[in-house]
Order: sequence, then C-alpha cells, then structure tokens
Amino acid sequence: AGASAGAGVAAAVATDAARRGVAVRSLFLDEPCLDPRANSASFAVNSATTIAPVAWLRWSWSVYYPFEHADAVSDRFFVLPRLAEPDVLGSPAHPTTLVITASADPLRAEGAA
Repeated sequence: AGASAGAGVAAAVATDAARRGVAVRSLFLDEPCLDPRANSASFAVNSATTIAPVAWLRWSWSVYYPFEHADAVSDRFFVLPRLAEPDVLGSPAHPTTLVITASADPLRAEGAA
C-alpha cells in the first residue's frame, strides 16, 4: 500500500517481486505518482490545485528520477513499473491492484493508466 510517491514505490517493489517470481497478494495505490514526465492531461487540467501543486510534483520528480535519464536505465521499471515486461505484468505473481484517484488531482491520469 502507498499514497502518492509511496504508491509509486509500492508499485515498483511489487513489480520487481513479480519479476523475481515472488507473489504479492494485493496492492493498494492511492493517487500513485508513476510518470516522471509530469505532463499528463490531468496535470494541465488540475494545475491550480494547492494540495499537490504541479510545480512541486515536477520538482519532486526532478530530484527523485530526472526524466532525461529514463531511457538510459535498463531497470527503469523500478521507477516506471508500467514499463515492465508484459510477461511480468501478466504473471500470476503480479498482484491484484486497487488504484484510487481523485477527480481534481494532477496525478489522476497516472493512476488511470
């Protein structure tokens, strides 16, 4: 389980566990932070939010995982779990996942993806 950045970490750990054949029973992600590009439609539509300002979310990604390095890292699924090999994402070891998003959250599109 995790919320926002913690949800992204939980997703990455569960994906790595599945990749190693370790089953995680279930996963709960609350408004997951999953895409360092920080340019989804929900970022644009919800840019005026004060709970998780878009500028702060982009800064957070810039210090955690600068996007310009995304293609250079072979194990980028650790930061971008949706980029894991299809056989990992569809394996029995990959957990059933419940994703919660909020309608006015800049991270909404990331959770929906």
